[in-house]
Amino acid sequence: MDDIRYIISCQIPDNDTEINVPDELRDRDDVSVYLINGRGLSKNRNNCLRHSRSDIALIADDDIEYTPTAFKDIIECFMNNPSCEIGLFRYSGADNKTYPEGMINVRKKLPGHHYVSSIEIAIRKCPNTRPLIFDEDFGLGAPIFQSGEESLFIWNAIRSGVNIIMFPFVICNHQDQTTGLAQIDKPGVLRAQGACMAIMYPLTFIPRVILNAYYLKKQGRSFITSMKYMIDGALKVNIIAKRRRPKR
Repeated sequence: MDDIRYIISCQIPDNDTEINVPDELRDRDDVSVYLINGRGLSKNRNNCLRHSRSDIALIADDDIEYTPTAFKDIIECFMNNPSCEIGLFRYSGADNKTYPEGMINVRKKLPGHHYVSSIEIAIRKCPNTRPLIFDEDFGLGAPIFQSGEESLFIWNAIRSGVNIIMFPFVICNHQDQTTGLAQIDKPGVLRAQGACMAIMYPLTFIPRVILNAYYLKKQGRSFITSMKYMIDGALKVNIIAKRRRPKR
């Protein structure tokens, strides 16, 4: 499509110094490939955002299929809503995800029980969104917290006063379950849930952890195990936060 460019971020293993980019990508004027050391999904996404020069940045993934009008719909939504700085769209697929009805302006928080996936996020590049990054301690490939990066990204955007609008348009299909749902009982995912609750709701995260463990029990997961890893994540993220604070 005209006026659409693609940015690929590829992580290099520690013992390699280069990677072979296929000729069919290397020879395309609309594709840019950037290499980055280290590992972690959030690190890769931040690398893409850092190199993006477009008016609108859409986070893609390698296991989705866009609708024929996806890019056109996204561009029109931003053009018709000039105050919108982050657009949240919809996807279909195995998750059977439900959405609030209609278009919603997200002012203080997301609608209740709604979570955001990265493939739904489109960002207008502007002064308000430019400082936003994904927390590299969270997401696939992170050592402790292996999900939750989208929740923290949107939470930070809301706190920063970014204008976020949820649009009622399906832009892509995700045939398999997303990792967050497919691996919801994995220790790294549970730790991330506890850590996110501790960050976003420091005064009420304990009852929230208990309630979440109860919901997981109703889905056939262990209540005690879920509690154990979520509390562990909340404790670990507080230790990390203390280490990040500048010394006086």
